[in-house]
Amino acid sequence: MNAPDAKRPKLEPVARDPELWQALGQLTVYYANLEDQLKFSIWTMSGSPARSASQDVKDQQIAQIMMAGRPFSGLVDIFCSLCKLHFADERRLKLVTNDLERVSRERNEYVHSNWSWGYKPGAILRYRHTARARRGLDYKQEDVTPADIRALADGIGFVTLRVAGIFHGEDFHKGLWDDEQRVNENAQTDDLGPQYISPKYTVEKISPGTLTDWIDVWEDRLWGWWLEHAHRVRGDRNAGFLIVHLAVGIIETFEVAWKGEDSENRSREFFRDGFLRIFALPPDSTLTPGDVADLIYTAVRCGLTHTAMLKGPVFLIDDDRFAAVSLLKSPDGSITQVAINPAKCLDSVVGFYRQYVRQLREGKRSDADERRRRFDDAWHLLHARPLPPPRRKQGSTNP
Repeated sequence: MNAPDAKRPKLEPVARDPELWQALGQLTVYYANLEDQLKFSIWTMSGSPARSASQDVKDQQIAQIMMAGRPFSGLVDIFCSLCKLHFADERRLKLVTNDLERVSRERNEYVHSNWSWGYKPGAILRYRHTARARRGLDYKQEDVTPADIRALADGIGFVTLRVAGIFHGEDFHKGLWDDEQRVNENAQTDDLGPQYISPKYTVEKISPGTLTDWIDVWEDRLWGWWLEHAHRVRGDRNAGFLIVHLAVGIIETFEVAWKGEDSENRSREFFRDGFLRIFALPPDSTLTPGDVADLIYTAVRCGLTHTAMLKGPVFLIDDDRFAAVSLLKSPDGSITQVAINPAKCLDSVVGFYRQYVRQLREGKRSDADERRRRFDDAWHLLHARPLPPPRRKQGSTNP
């Protein structure tokens, strides 16, 4: 064979980050291991004990012939049917069935997507067009980091262990079935299908999960459920109020994670601290930074939340000459108006969000360790909250 022509043009990679390609390689290998484990489990459940070594080899070959070329979904159907035939624990089987459906769907989203340069530092853009009879043409895109892909690969590895351990006792990889009780208690909701806790993750991601899993879900929630939608309408002159409402409304969320505390009955305090952490204020303001934050809290955050209107002389201005927040003065120096640039307001919030997530994932200094500890505290604090009791009317004697 002739040596490759050194002058032959080569397709430039869409990303030069070696971690990304390593993560995709890990995903591919782990998924192949999961398929292989399904086939092995099917073989062990489908035959009788071999009479000899040669018979055992022949049985394996027959099973390989029967399963060769079958799609992943077909292997799952056979595996789950055989598990029922062999009276596998119903709770475990429900967990594994949901797991297999989830990781197959998420793996296919990565493998069958197109890739391009990403907008988010350290990430690459994944996008895909689909056309379905019911939904018609659909387009989805997301920024993906190597950590996202490794998290899915690790999840596939975990599901592989569950497939292997479906009939084993509790001593087979302790913690493998820690959420059995959760599935039993929530059996009625399981019948409704996968329980999504963010745009791309189901409840299994945090059952029980690790710090990396919790960061993945928190990041995915805030972007996929909130910030991405504001970003999509950025520049639409009729979307300014929606953008500002979402941007200022999410400041308290950031501060809860930053402090590692609940903001119950301390909303103004958390908003003030978060606002001053995100926004740079004019240095010549006659108001203190805290007073400016309180003004925005009352006039903008509370105004939009409670009345869908701004309170007082606060205006939205789509003009690049204005900063995210500008204080307009009268000739005597007093503040007469507040101008908010929706696009720049959103940019400040999104910039802080990305910087904070990067610090949680990659920060090396002691302050990054403190941020991760506080985030961990906030995650467990908020997810341990019970439903609030109904407020009782005055004078009511009902229990």
